[in-house]
Amino acid sequence: SDLRTVENAEVVSVVFVPDDEGKLLMAAHKDQVTMQATYAKSPIRSLSVVFDEKPLARTEMDATELIGPDWQIFASQYNSHQEEVADEASAAESMARADKISTANKRKFVQEIFSTNAYQVPGSVVLAARLNHSCNNNCSYYWNKEKGLFTIFALRDIIAGEELTVSYTPCTWTRSERQQYLARNKRFICTCPFCGPFIDISSTSAEKAAAEEHKSRIEERDKRLKRIDVMYNLLPSMVNDPAKAATMVENIIKCIEKDDNLELNEKKASACYDMFQIEMQQDGAAENRIILERARKWAERALAFGQLTEPDVSQRDLYAVYAAEPTQFLISKERRNKQKQRNTPQP
Repeated sequence: SDLRTVENAEVVSVVFVPDDEGKLLMAAHKDQVTMQATYAKSPIRSLSVVFDEKPLARTEMDATELIGPDWQIFASQYNSHQEEVADEASAAESMARADKISTANKRKFVQEIFSTNAYQVPGSVVLAARLNHSCNNNCSYYWNKEKGLFTIFALRDIIAGEELTVSYTPCTWTRSERQQYLARNKRFICTCPFCGPFIDISSTSAEKAAAEEHKSRIEERDKRLKRIDVMYNLLPSMVNDPAKAATMVENIIKCIEKDDNLELNEKKASACYDMFQIEMQQDGAAENRIILERARKWAERALAFGQLTEPDVSQRDLYAVYAAEPTQFLISKERRNKQKQRNTPQP
């Protein structure tokens, strides 16, 4: 493995401690605190898979609650996993504390662990949950439905000894949206460069001036993120106006290229692919050479961006197929429609 896990990192952290009622208490510190952070043991190339894992306690996709006996299944699997990765003393202490909690409150405690560490996958991924959050993350993830694997991959080249981070929020959320979500659902306040710095009464005048300047840059970035999000979500509704949609895609790309968050780059490929689909849904597209050529160019751009930002090889291969022969999109669409009809129950 290219990973090693360490404790006692000097960062702002949240400590979760179950009390006698199984509740979670929160404490934030700026000094030595017990926590887990995951670092690269050796260099990792951009788009390389850092690790794959199968979820514990399989649930419905995007589930944030454990239904019925699922909480007991997850608790058993989670404890077994913790015993493998934790030191003997901390594992024993955790188990002794949990044994004092009543069954009803223990379920609440287990549910808190599940929801706090949840990703958008059918179950809980405990290895991925050991990666800390950053709004300027160097790793991201995707769910491979066919293989049932959750994949963490590098967004850029990562040097040995560098901490691996993911974002717990969508990359187009503004600072206030991220802060509210993280405080409410993950129980901590982010102080990364995209969120801080924070001014307190002990700040010097120079520090306050620098903070105000940084705040204005954050506000400008928030406007840009909101614009990207609005335009991106409007694209699918613009199938009847491809010229306007094309202008919007170009504006999306320009806005993304002004930002330092590498996770946004994937949306350039995705927006170009949306534009390809808009072109191919025009009336008579299969016989219209002008439309086909425009569609081909969008697929080529999606492929070019995808080779730099898209870790899923199957998605890049799809871009390549459509760039070589755009009409394959219509053939695939017709095949999917027929399959859907066969799978639809007849009255």
